[in-house]
Amino acid sequence: MRGLLLWLGLCAGVGAMGLPPWEEGTLVAVGAPPLVRLGVEKGDGGTFVIQPAADGKGLGAAEVAALKKRTGSRIRYRAGPFKTHPLLGREAVLLQAEVLEPR
Repeated sequence: MRGLLLWLGLCAGVGAMGLPPWEEGTLVAVGAPPLVRLGVEKGDGGTFVIQPAADGKGLGAAEVAALKKRTGSRIRYRAGPFKTHPLLGREAVLLQAEVLEPR
């Protein structure tokens, strides 16, 4: 039994090794009406827009909508590859996210 638990722990650790590191930031509104989107302001002052995941590999539209209600809160997240949008700038899908501050 102990060997099985150790094996499961190692498998989980190996799976997490392929993910980007955790980062912290603040949820902010990005853009001007009518193109206001939810974004993250990073500690270095950079900002990017959160794109909902279409393929199930990250936060989908429902999870992003739930985060939108927490604008202004600090979060911890793992972001997927960044892309550049002509109007909104940098954007990425969040692979994982959790709110750090209670509302």
